[in-house]
Amino acid sequence: MQTLIWALIVLDGLLLAAFVIFIGRLRRVWGTVRSIEDIEKLLDPIQDFLDAAGRTGTEMEQNLAERRRIMARLLAELDEKAAELRQLIIAAEAAGTGRAPAPIAAAAASERPSLPTSHQRVLDLAEQGRNVEQIAAELAIPRGEVQLILDLNRKF
Repeated sequence: MQTLIWALIVLDGLLLAAFVIFIGRLRRVWGTVRSIEDIEKLLDPIQDFLDAAGRTGTEMEQNLAERRRIMARLLAELDEKAAELRQLIIAAEAAGTGRAPAPIAAAAASERPSLPTSHQRVLDLAEQGRNVEQIAAELAIPRGEVQLILDLNRKF
């Protein structure tokens, strides 16, 4: 406990010393100021720093926007690959059982097959004029899956 108290006393002393040094330097700076031009000379480096910080911030925003575009493109590609993988799994399962995949068999059995609720919701939202991204966001499913459902609906 005593160690903690001594540490706090030393820390307070360091803070007091830093404050005294700061006040001394501030007095020295204000002692040299005799006119508006002197103040402007003191403010010029600060303004340069602020300008540089603004440029850096703008560059960072542009960099971030570019990274977001890249991430969106990669996510779309990943969604497409996931949809392709689902189709391959369906085809592999169908090949293993010797029967047509369920969506194809259902389409052949009737004019308009009975769709799962999630597929029907995708079609309903598309009929309301929503695009693939909006449907995917609202139903919390990958864009590739939404596109696949819409494409299959057009074919069958």
